[in-house]
Amino acid sequence: MVAQRLKVPVIYLDPTPEQGAGSFTMDTSGMNSVRAHAPGPALPDDVAMVLHTSGTTSKPKIVPLTQRNITASARNIANTTQFTASDRGLNVMPLFHIHGLIAGILAPLSHAANNLDVIARNPLRFIRSSSSALLPQVQAELEKLFKAPVIQAYGMTEAAHQMCCTPLPPGVNKPGSVGLPAGPEVSIMDAEAELR
Repeated sequence: MVAQRLKVPVIYLDPTPEQGAGSFTMDTSGMNSVRAHAPGPALPDDVAMVLHTSGTTSKPKIVPLTQRNITASARNIANTTQFTASDRGLNVMPLFHIHGLIAGILAPLSHAANNLDVIARNPLRFIRSSSSALLPQVQAELEKLFKAPVIQAYGMTEAAHQMCCTPLPPGVNKPGSVGLPAGPEVSIMDAEAELR
């Protein structure tokens, strides 16, 4: 394994399906010899994650995200989606990714009509699509099949994630739009960087 060869610490997650979907234990034995760069709790401006993206520039770049970036983004998403302690989540890969589109959405939907009883027993409060525009006809089919609104979130790596999101009902959800600002300040500017 490359991580072992480079002496990069590895934490293994071992699934425990007998304890319910999504449960696991962590094996941190590979962390024993690792010392923190700066001991103590993480500070808001400490780098929490480094992403590699081409984003809107089409040029690969490394983007460091701080603890503050990530917690603000998570808080903004929770506020936008009005999460409660009784909500359940189902996560799939972004639709712009070939695996996310075919394996995550199209394959299950090709048989979803045969599972209407399963869908009825496990209702969703909403479906959230992100990272790429969702065709209006796909949004309509998802809403019809699952009897739940589909919201679309848009963002950028440099902003740690979500910038805008279409609203949940009773807000007006216009298919194909990027929605409303969802935490960060958002402005539309012309080619001369003048506010529109």
